[in-house]
Amino acid sequence: MEILGGVGFQLEDFEKECKEFSGGWRMRIAIAKVLFCDPEILMLDEPTNHLDLPALIWLENYIQTLVDTTIIIVSHARDFLDATCDKMIHLQGKKLTYWTGNFSQFVKSKGELDNIATKARAGEQKKIAHMQTFVDRFKANAKLTTLA
Repeated sequence: MEILGGVGFQLEDFEKECKEFSGGWRMRIAIAKVLFCDPEILMLDEPTNHLDLPALIWLENYIQTLVDTTIIIVSHARDFLDATCDKMIHLQGKKLTYWTGNFSQFVKSKGELDNIATKARAGEQKKIAHMQTFVDRFKANAKLTTLA
């Protein structure tokens, strides 16, 4: 009853058949079923899509109590990710990068690293352009051809 109540069901809803509920409420039933199983690994794909604010807050709090469960969450809800996640896995260029901290910390840290990488690339491009200018300038001079 705690889980069903948490995702928004009332006592009178417990007697209804699943087919009597709308698609959104069926998703709440699916979330409740998964949580009731007490899984070792819990994978949630956009779990906030069909939840109202009280159910969302309850789910955040419930997930925070699952200490022996590995939880994988795919979501666009940044506040939900901040409240429920303490590690991030970023997939880019067929490479996984692991980050510690919530989503906001991940965005900040990744942004800082991206800025450093962008500045390094700009410096490399500037150096390459300078070298190319030098080569273009002196390749025709017989004395400096080897140097160029």
